[in-house]
Amino acid sequence: MKAALASAAGVLYVLREERGARVVPYDWDGRRLGQGFAIPACPDSACDPRGLAIDGDHRVWIADRGARALRAFSVFGVEVQRLAGPSGRSDAAGGFEQLAALAAQGVEDDLVLLAGSGGERRHALALFDAQGKLRSSLRPLGDPQGRFRGLCDLALRGRTLHACEEHAARIQVFRDGEFHYALRTGGFRPCAIAPLEDGRVLAAQAGEASALFLLEPDGSLARVIASEGEDEGSVSDPCSLCVEEGEDERHTRVALLDRGGERIQVFALDGRCFGSFPQASGATL
Repeated sequence: MKAALASAAGVLYVLREERGARVVPYDWDGRRLGQGFAIPACPDSACDPRGLAIDGDHRVWIADRGARALRAFSVFGVEVQRLAGPSGRSDAAGGFEQLAALAAQGVEDDLVLLAGSGGERRHALALFDAQGKLRSSLRPLGDPQGRFRGLCDLALRGRTLHACEEHAARIQVFRDGEFHYALRTGGFRPCAIAPLEDGRVLAAQAGEASALFLLEPDGSLARVIASEGEDEGSVSDPCSLCVEEGEDERHTRVALLDRGGERIQVFALDGRCFGSFPQASGATL
């Protein structure tokens, strides 16, 4: 099941694709804030959602791999913008081949969009302006001939972008579109990330060794917040996460989407689990 989380202004948006793609808003206590909306397919392709982001105008952006496009919707589900990838070579700069991740920030003409593609490719991470014009193709490790490996999640915060590469077991950090440094994750393969204001990074790993980690700014392990398991407070095949920072660790909340997208749990940084969203099962979402 394809699923993703995004948060803005105290609202947690949940994207899931089961018998059709749908976005539903919740508050951080698990209360549903409306019915949400279904994402219609484009005329010539099936909808294949692979990323979710909310911009400063509260528009909901979807990375639609099937349409090879970035699509924006109002909170009422009206499609208000669509940016299509160029035709031609699959490895061209600004192409939307194998879309896997999306980040958005800003309002109106100051909007910045980043689109990430999976696989192993040189032009996997592209920066666009509000009109969909390609501003740059970001260089992996600062190497113009380098390749991203398994790019799967993006987190944009101010001038800093964190790019998660599952196959390379690393997180690359860019500042103003230029490579800044890389975090090696000590052997585990992060599939979802959420940076904190102090430079630490939350990271989730899927598979048999599913877990939620807190990493130090240098990529070393600060602590394991949750380990593999099916019970509440454990993690099983996480696919997305986001964070709402509070005044300290006890008041910072982490939303984690696991079981392939079926369950949403909320944790504190000290490992406490506040529970799962009661209305977010596949049957009711």
